[in-house]
Amino acid sequence: SSQRTLASKTGANSAPDAYLATLLANYSALVAGVKLDPLRAGELLRQAVEVDPTNAIVLSMQADYMEHVAHDNEAAEERYHRAASLAPDNPDILGAYAAFLAHTRGDLET
Repeated sequence: SSQRTLASKTGANSAPDAYLATLLANYSALVAGVKLDPLRAGELLRQAVEVDPTNAIVLSMQADYMEHVAHDNEAAEERYHRAASLAPDNPDILGAYAAFLAHTRGDLET
C-alpha cells in the first residue's frame, strides 16, 4: 500500500504495523511455550521485526529468543542493543540487556 511505502521511506511505522508486530511477537511466545514449536516461534518473531523494525519490545523479544532458544549470543546482543537504543527509558528492555551482558560477558557496560 502507499501508506506502507511512505512509512518505509521515512522510517516511520504506522499504528497498524506496530500492532501487528506486537501481535506476532506475543503469538510467538505462545507458540514457543504452549505448542513447543521453537522454529515457528522464531519465524513469527522474524516476521514481527520485518513488519515493524523499530518496535523495541519486539526486538527485545527476538533478542531473548536468540539468546535462550537459538543460542546465538552475537545476534541477541545486536538486537538487545538496537532495542535499548530505540527505548532508552524502558526498564524492562534495559534490564534484559543488562542481564544478558552480565550472563554472557560479566559486563554491564556497553
